Amino acid sequence: MNPYRFEKKFLLDPWERDAFIARLSRLGCNEIYHERWVNNLYVDSREADAYWDNVDGLSSRSKTRFRWYGEAAGIQKVRAERKIKLDDVNHKLTHDLGELDTSMAPALLFQHITQRIQDLEASDFYHSLIQSPSLINRYRRLYFLNADESVRITIDSDLSYFNPNNGLAAQAQDRIVIELKAPAEHPIAQDLVPSQLYKSSKYVDGLLATQPQF
Repeated sequence: MNPYRFEKKFLLDPWERDAFIARLSRLGCNEIYHERWVNNLYVDSREADAYWDNVDGLSSRSKTRFRWYGEAAGIQKVRAERKIKLDDVNHKLTHDLGELDTSMAPALLFQHITQRIQDLEASDFYHSLIQSPSLINRYRRLYFLNADESVRITIDSDLSYFNPNNGLAAQAQDRIVIELKAPAEHPIAQDLVPSQLYKSSKYVDGLLATQPQF
């Protein structure tokens, strides 16, 4: 089975959110899970390779983050994730790292993460041992799934960013980010995806908002 999946992103204005959710319902997509906060600690090389690969539009690229849900600070279950992009499709590698104290300073939290990667022999993430924290972001997420579970849509709002390297913070509460994962020719995907797509990423947007030299 091909591990890669078609993924598209596009933006909505906040006032369009309720109408879009109603449209999903008409297309047979129902809400799953509960709305929850998503927290990510991104890491990158000293040269910011993941950032520049995205900005330059390389068709083959990846980025690594460490994710937990709910409160930003506290004892949380943390998962390592590496997103690998090849043209219009994506593949994600994951590894559960267990509980960590996310209230620690980002550099210290990352030290604990790298130790856990080594202890668990999470070889898919050994590359991150020579990287460093580059951005923390946080947003509220809603999840939707169609009847045959082949189409997954997420709706992200209340985005905020924090740069651990300079202490700058930013918000992007004026936008809603839609992510759609589906077979490329699925009729729901064809119906929902607009002509104008979201060409950037939350990671790139966060660095642009908090790191002036970019």
